[in-house]
Amino acid sequence: AAVGFPPRVSGTPSVTRGVVSKHASFSQFPDYLDGSGVVLQTDAAINPGNSGGPIVDDCGVVVGIATFKEFSSGDGRDLEGVGFGVAAETIAARLASLRSTAHAPEAPAQTDEISLTITAFCTYQPPEDPTEDECRETSPVLNPWLDEWNMWVIGVVDWDDVYYSLNGGDYFREAEVLDHLLDLPDGACHEIAVFEAGVSTHWSEPYRFCIIEDNFLSITAFCTFPPGTRLTPEECHEAASRLSKSHLSEPGTGALWAIGILELDDVLARFDGGEEFAFRDIRAHVRALPDGCHEVEVMESGVSSWWSEPYRFCIAE
Repeated sequence: AAVGFPPRVSGTPSVTRGVVSKHASFSQFPDYLDGSGVVLQTDAAINPGNSGGPIVDDCGVVVGIATFKEFSSGDGRDLEGVGFGVAAETIAARLASLRSTAHAPEAPAQTDEISLTITAFCTYQPPEDPTEDECRETSPVLNPWLDEWNMWVIGVVDWDDVYYSLNGGDYFREAEVLDHLLDLPDGACHEIAVFEAGVSTHWSEPYRFCIIEDNFLSITAFCTFPPGTRLTPEECHEAASRLSKSHLSEPGTGALWAIGILELDDVLARFDGGEEFAFRDIRAHVRALPDGCHEVEVMESGVSSWWSEPYRFCIAE
């Protein structure tokens, strides 16, 4: 029986039955497997879309992989029931080498022409499952320690045939994406491109993203200042040991700078490891602190699952 998805067949696969009529050397078909190995012939119906599907015996044992068929004889006469598959013994002998990168398809050249288009690329933590728009919103900053990733690409026919490349380097399969992300330097921006083997004639246009690891939110400055003045982050950092609650009685007299925030409305804060609160309420919580030194942490809901490193400051009336 040959199992597969010939044209117009969707959902569950179709099954066609026949007999294995011959085992022959691939030397008779030099266009396949460099002319080496064993091919089996069957009259089970094999059509485009069956390729790569199993040919099984009555016990369900795979005896070959459907590969090609002959439609006409050398003198132009139509043929029926002359299908072929790579025999199981040849598959078994070559499986280890087929899994190596040495047998990956040749990548198309990096050119200005575009074959596929990446529209979104992000990492996330289950049970979250972002939509394309949500993925695109968070994609400027990726966190490789998160457990899952997703990508949307226009033009893909079969995701199993898609290959990936970071920063124009060697290409790799889907299962290796997270490993390669973990190898990227923290705090830097990179580019990812894709092509589909057997379909793409060119790489996609590179999709740019920046990557920061766990605890990637980092507070760089936190201070208050007298009404009517403005401080840079550097000046705020220098003044951080002199926070004044009285300054907070006027709007616009406090500031906190943090690296990695995407949407300020989603930021939570806490003091001294205590109860979290919305960042927009931070002025009231600062005024409630006792005089002395404290620590502040922030986290962005839906983006970061870890609090930033504590930032130490001192405050008085």
